[in-house]
Amino acid sequence: MAQRTINVIHIGSTALALGRLLAPPYQYFWAVTDDVMPVAKKPLFDGAKWNAQYRDAVVLIDQTCPWLSDIARLRALPANRIIVANDVVFSAAAEHVMALKNAQRLDFTDVEDLAHVIQVYFYDQQATYKTDFTELHIDSRFSGHIQQVGEAYRVVTGDYGDSWQHLGETTNVMWLPANYAERAVIEVERVDTTVDIMARIHVINGAQKVSGSYQAVNEELPVGVEVPPADHPTGLQLDFFVRGHGQLNLAGIHFRRSRGQYGEILVGGQRLMDHAGMRQEIMAYFDPGDLRPPLSVYFSGYQTAEAFEGFGMMRRFGTPFMLIMDPRLEGGAFYLGSDDLQQQVRDVIRQALHRLGFSHNQLILSGISMGTYAALYYGAQLQPYGIVIGKPLVNLGNIARNGRLWRPEMLGVGGFATALDMVLTYTGDLHHQNLDQMNAQFWDEFKGGDFKDTTFAVAYMYDDDYDQRAFPMLRDYLKQHFPETRVLYKGLVGRHNDDTGGVVNWFLFQYWHLLEQGFGRRNPLTHDQRTAGTNAATKAVNAK
Repeated sequence: MAQRTINVIHIGSTALALGRLLAPPYQYFWAVTDDVMPVAKKPLFDGAKWNAQYRDAVVLIDQTCPWLSDIARLRALPANRIIVANDVVFSAAAEHVMALKNAQRLDFTDVEDLAHVIQVYFYDQQATYKTDFTELHIDSRFSGHIQQVGEAYRVVTGDYGDSWQHLGETTNVMWLPANYAERAVIEVERVDTTVDIMARIHVINGAQKVSGSYQAVNEELPVGVEVPPADHPTGLQLDFFVRGHGQLNLAGIHFRRSRGQYGEILVGGQRLMDHAGMRQEIMAYFDPGDLRPPLSVYFSGYQTAEAFEGFGMMRRFGTPFMLIMDPRLEGGAFYLGSDDLQQQVRDVIRQALHRLGFSHNQLILSGISMGTYAALYYGAQLQPYGIVIGKPLVNLGNIARNGRLWRPEMLGVGGFATALDMVLTYTGDLHHQNLDQMNAQFWDEFKGGDFKDTTFAVAYMYDDDYDQRAFPMLRDYLKQHFPETRVLYKGLVGRHNDDTGGVVNWFLFQYWHLLEQGFGRRNPLTHDQRTAGTNAATKAVNAK
């Protein structure tokens, strides 16, 4: 398949020498005015809007750009894809728009550095790989003791002396293309400060020889081990070493194409990191869209791919939007965690509302499957205008309890074993009282919310084999305590994963319903385009 071109668009009086410095897939395009077309019959602006043909382009703005005082043009530019020369001076209003768009400042006189930043960090994909729990091979000569806690984490204890002892290595060699950097993020907790852990990445060249290595120790590991770009493809092998004595807990290992200082997974991506334990994280990505209400927040569903789900779907709404993703465990840990981490989730949403000048009733929370838990859970304190969800899951203890009986064919030991890992992670055991505690975690939070001004739109499965009681319990609670609250709902025949297309169709229909009814936005797509959008969204939700 041919590699998709990433246009680097520069409108100004003088061209930069980027054409000779940028390698494919980047293509530099310069013009004095914006009435030209980098692609035939595709102008930069489609009316007042930035042409979707160039939605992933990198836009360069220097002091001679004709848009400097044109607020409408600046508002239309793609967020997180703008680079502004250091010497550009905007008005206060234009500067505010550029801040919301997350425009980056760079020195255009150092064209080689500018080209390097674009080439290495402004690619248009989400390039990540989360190692499977079984992909960490323990060295047969390792002298310590290892206890496996489900597939949530490993407890490593021992007395290793003052020299580094090899603990193990990942079984897969990661391939890193030329001109890209990589970061390995390791979830680890030193229960005893008398033990040290080191991660070392060996760089393997085309001759299958180690050409260099990069390492980090202890509390540096959750921040990440960075491998800089090379002008040729390389392989990466990750090894772990320990020394001293005591206990440490080792969990997820994440390989991510680096964005440098410009974000995580996507330019503008943000890590919400727990300050305790294994320093685990939740990710957030913000795009201010057209800067008009509402702010639409979408929580990703369960996915092993470790990516922001629903990017294209939310962008097509045109509103400011935020994507939130949980990279923990096999495919997510339902957005729970310490009080600190949960507060960071609330804060990142409130901060986006504040930056946009919106109030809580100009907020819509949404999600499908695992994402429904977060939309409902965090909605209890955020008091949104609407909550749009598909296939709700709220009783995590019941999901773990019912796997062996309701979903025995899926994983041999009972479908969705990650539910067991969550109970272990959050409560420390798998007794019935621990399962009840997980159920109570949701309801204690949800019942503290004020939903009298919130509209709920829910698609649910009649025979949901994960949490069959989720929707009836939600409906009954809202009917009893908030009888004036609108609850729009539709049931579909089948189990949890039997009709994702039908769920997504209802989800999109109700999202547009809330956007039109509450904020005067109309769906600009034709019936055929809506169908195509539904199909694309369904594929995105299924890709997990």
